[in-house]
Formats: sequence, structure tokens, C-alpha cells
Amino acid sequence: MRAHRFFVQEPLATGQAVWLAPEQARQARNVLRLRVGDTVELLDGSGLVGVARLEHIERDCANAIVETLVASAALPINLTVGLALLRGDRFEIAIQKLVEIGASSIVPLAAQHCVVSYAVDREWDRRLTRLQRIAMEAAEQSERSTIPQIARPVSVEAFLAKHSGISLALVERSEAAEQLMTVSFDRDVAVLVGPEGGWSKRELQTIALGARTVSLGPLILRAETAAIVTAGALMQRAWARNTHQEEG
Repeated sequence: MRAHRFFVQEPLATGQAVWLAPEQARQARNVLRLRVGDTVELLDGSGLVGVARLEHIERDCANAIVETLVASAALPINLTVGLALLRGDRFEIAIQKLVEIGASSIVPLAAQHCVVSYAVDREWDRRLTRLQRIAMEAAEQSERSTIPQIARPVSVEAFLAKHSGISLALVERSEAAEQLMTVSFDRDVAVLVGPEGGWSKRELQTIALGARTVSLGPLILRAETAAIVTAGALMQRAWARNTHQEEG
């Protein structure tokens, strides 16, 4: 049985005693039923996995001693997903699934047709705390060794300025768009997914200058579905490409 994983704040080193956060200790004791002597895997976000043994566990505190450090397998691409802000829990669902799939970073897009906005920084800071917790739990569940960065909301123009030359933008029912399953991409790739109301004319003009347009076919998907499908397809194509190169 695979050891359970926990992300920790401090850098890992062999022989180090690492304390779990109170909520992690409660999960380990009450949900996972772990006991002293059980093996766990600790991650500090650097890509290393610390194989550790529980030394102490109570209701709200637990620590483990790192016995060995192991390098985890690298993802086949550095995938950045720019996803327009969505209503309700739809953005949270997208974050969870994008992390599980392997996105390297997620950038909320303040698109012109978004129905959600954050007028002041503290509103976004409260939302970000929850999104980061969702991302961490998804990374633990999918056995990733890193937690993707979730950036502050930016405009489409700002996103493309930073990711010029590697961006793919999803557009609906465009005959000029390339098909996702045949479009070419390198190790660094960025994807833009628009809001419920679609891209504005101004944003489409910006996209035409700074990104290649891609299509998922004739069906109209919800934004979170489109983001998940696109990320999953690109990641699976990248894994297959790597396997083919290794076999060749």
C-alpha cells in the first residue's frame, strides 16, 4: 500500500524531524488511522519526496523523521492554464482537476465578459487561501510532488504578454482554429479559456495577435469543462510523446 502524502512548509533533509500542521495531524490520526512507526511521504514543493516514519502522533500534533529523500518523476510539459473567473464552485472544481491533471501554474483571467470580479485585494486574498488549500489537497491526492502556483487575476492582454509565442486560446466553432488533438506544442505551453459569455471582440483581436486558436469541436462546453478537457488532452499527448521518444 502506498504511503500517504503530506505537504510541509519547511525544506526537507535526511534525519530531520518534521511537524505536521494540526489539520494534517487530525487527518493522519482520525481519518487515515496512522500510528507511530507508520511510513508517510513528505513533500516540500521542491520536487523531492521525503520518506519518513511517524515518531509522535496525538489529536492535533504529529511529527515524522525523514529517512530518505527521493526525486519524483518530472511532468512532461510545463502547462500554464489561464482560466477566466467563474461563478460559484465551478472555478474551484476546475482548480482541483487541473492540479490533478498536472498543470504547472493556474492564472485567473479577468476577462471582459466575466460575471465575477474582485474589487479589492482582500476579497481575492480570502478566495486565494481557499483555492490554495484545494490545490494542495488535489496535489496530495494525485501524488504530485509540487503544488501549482495560483496567480492573481490578470487581463488577457497581460497573460499573452507574459506567455507570448507559446499560447493556445480556445475559441468556439471557428473554422480557422486548429484542432486540439493535432496542434503542435513544445515543453512550455499556455492555454487560455474564456468565461461563460465568451471572449469580447477586443480580446479576440488580442488573441489573434498573440496566440494560436484551437477548437474542441462543434459542441459548446462549460468553461471549466473546456479547461479540464484541454489540459488533460495536452498532458496525455505529452506523456505519450515522451514514451515514444524513450522507446525510440
